[in-house]
Amino acid sequence: MTDTGTQPDIRAVIFDLGGGVLVNMDSAPLKEKLYVNLNPDEIGEPERHFLRNPIMVSFNRGQTTPEEFFRRTCERYRLDLDFETFKDLWCDMFWTMDGMEELVGRVSKKATIGLLSDTDPLHWNYIRTTWPWINRIKKPTLSFEVGVMKPDAAIYLAASENVRTPPPQCLFIDDLQANVDGARAAGMRAIRFENRDSLARDLAISGLLELAGHQGA
Repeated sequence: MTDTGTQPDIRAVIFDLGGGVLVNMDSAPLKEKLYVNLNPDEIGEPERHFLRNPIMVSFNRGQTTPEEFFRRTCERYRLDLDFETFKDLWCDMFWTMDGMEELVGRVSKKATIGLLSDTDPLHWNYIRTTWPWINRIKKPTLSFEVGVMKPDAAIYLAASENVRTPPPQCLFIDDLQANVDGARAAGMRAIRFENRDSLARDLAISGLLELAGHQGA
């Protein structure tokens, strides 16, 4: 699971955002609401694998404006919604990841903190408004701003630049193995996120977190 090493020293820790790292995410309820007007045979395979949905990929890469994404999504799924109602629907997939604000704060005493996420402007604005502590992470690397998504090497290199740290001195944390592999291919160290306590142990091994007084780690 872990690929932290000892040399060179890790000077930046870059976190994924959703999917259960900094915030929890579950797209299943959203998909049910999107598909309510479609027959099962109208739902293509890319849509079943939500992140492969071409409409969503285009939005995550910054190739589509929020208004155009709203229009295309409503047309595709035969939804009769105004834009504000659609935004509420689209962002109704996130909830709090307990303990991560505190853990990130402790790691920030040892290393520069970065953020790297495949996301869109609607989700990003919702998350940073709902969990304001995430705004403490300076210069986040967001797919809709960079124009590429994980595991493309370009997005990891952009994250490295944003934390002003060479890739070998960056540690990336993500819940998906493909994204962890992409970080390693770009020259970073990487950990696949399983849960908060196992991450705390891995960070402690790397000298990035003191476990004294931390319950359950």
